[in-house]
Amino acid sequence: MDTGFRAICTRRGKARREREGAMPSLDEKRGTQRQQILKAGTISFDGSGIDCLVRKMSSYGANLEVESQIGIPNSFDLVIDTEHSNYHCCVVWRKARRIGIAFD
Repeated sequence: MDTGFRAICTRRGKARREREGAMPSLDEKRGTQRQQILKAGTISFDGSGIDCLVRKMSSYGANLEVESQIGIPNSFDLVIDTEHSNYHCCVVWRKARRIGIAFD
């Protein structure tokens, strides 16, 4: 992954946490615990959609499971229909069938 893109996402997330007054704990690098959930989601970009499973989620990001990472861009919208929610996000890390994202 492009380290410049990762740095931009990291700075955006850090700036958002600072604006909201969140301070990372010693035990958690993210600054907030992710809750274990299992919700169907859609990775939406350029008029296309790829199904995913939202495994963990916090107010700052999520852990997604996908069948394949082929074609998934570094920035996209995560749509969770059951919550009627839409999050613009960027990829922080990728590993096999998992993607870690940060919300913009």
